[in-house]
Amino acid sequence: MKSILFISFFCIVSYSCSSKVPANDRTVITWWQFWAEPYQKPVVKQLIDEFEKLHPRIKIEMTELTWSGGHDKIVAAFASGRAPDVLELGSDWVYEFASRGVLAEVSSEAIKIKNDFLGWESCQEGSQIFGFPWMLGSRVIFYNKDLVKNDSIRTWDEFLTEAKKVHQPERGTYGFGNTKKEPHQLYKKVLPFFWTNGGDVLSLDKKASVINSPENIEALEYYLELCKYGLLENQKNLDDKFVEGHIGFVFSGGWLIKKIIDQNPGLNYSVIMFPKNKNEKQPFSFLGGEYLVINKQSAKKDSAIEFIRFLTKKENALKLCSISKVTLPAAKSAGNDPYYEDKPIESILFEQLRLSRPSPIHSQWVKIEHVIEDELEYAIYKKKTAKQSLDDAHQRLQTILALP
Repeated sequence: MKSILFISFFCIVSYSCSSKVPANDRTVITWWQFWAEPYQKPVVKQLIDEFEKLHPRIKIEMTELTWSGGHDKIVAAFASGRAPDVLELGSDWVYEFASRGVLAEVSSEAIKIKNDFLGWESCQEGSQIFGFPWMLGSRVIFYNKDLVKNDSIRTWDEFLTEAKKVHQPERGTYGFGNTKKEPHQLYKKVLPFFWTNGGDVLSLDKKASVINSPENIEALEYYLELCKYGLLENQKNLDDKFVEGHIGFVFSGGWLIKKIIDQNPGLNYSVIMFPKNKNEKQPFSFLGGEYLVINKQSAKKDSAIEFIRFLTKKENALKLCSISKVTLPAAKSAGNDPYYEDKPIESILFEQLRLSRPSPIHSQWVKIEHVIEDELEYAIYKKKTAKQSLDDAHQRLQTILALP
């Protein structure tokens, strides 16, 4: 009996000691992330606490960033050699930083879980992988069921017809939420029309622009026709107007679900996936999201990988998704989680995620994106035709693509 008591006491002491590792014996992982809204912060802290409990020899030092200024802060941190061990990056940024040689290649670790996650297109170039998909987002078409009477819209023609019916600006109702030029917004609404019509932005080798293809011109002409029956505003105001019941259709993401819950839970609405065109090609929506990457100069890559594995687990990602609705877990198995059983809207978002594409992977994408949005604005404000705007975009993109 004394032996048993001694062994029990020894085990308790050992566990207590291991859970209270001296600070100077702990590996400190610095992490910069963007989940900084007041309602998000407690969940982020909970995840960090849970990880540190499971890994008592690792401590996480977290810094919050904002989407408005985070990119520039990350650029400055890498330039000064003060970047953290682990960073959360937007999908359009991963290859930008990878091409600068500042991100660790994680192919050997990523390949072990590649079949279990969506979204690798944004962090892979050839056989090299530079990050891990964490939270992904797509766009679906939200529609007001009190304004739109057709619940079976599947084609561009049906979409346009219903938008025309709803559009009565003299009564304060608009058929379509038309996004005006706004950084990181407008191109995400138009690229799906290009892709669905068989077009693209860059050639397969990414050395040339194909943005002024006949397929893209036709798609943009359709989009401009749709805009005739819409309200031209920034995304936030369009979402607000939809929540208030003034817009029939709006392209938006999961964040709009939360806004409706918070501001007008009685709104009679639903969502549809991106419609197909007459060519019967597979329709695609836009794929964006948030990725976890490792600083190439970090001396703590093994611990960083452990932390990333923890964050990307389906059950941990769902904790953030369930409070924000903004994004969806990159883990494929999340779609079958009981969480979605009584959430048909979010289930459709996850289904659309599987039929979505990211913007092209290119080191100059930020500049390319600016040109696209600049020229689309000319077309939307009727300063150029669809063909003129895309021809001009093509010339400008060719200049960017010729840069070393």
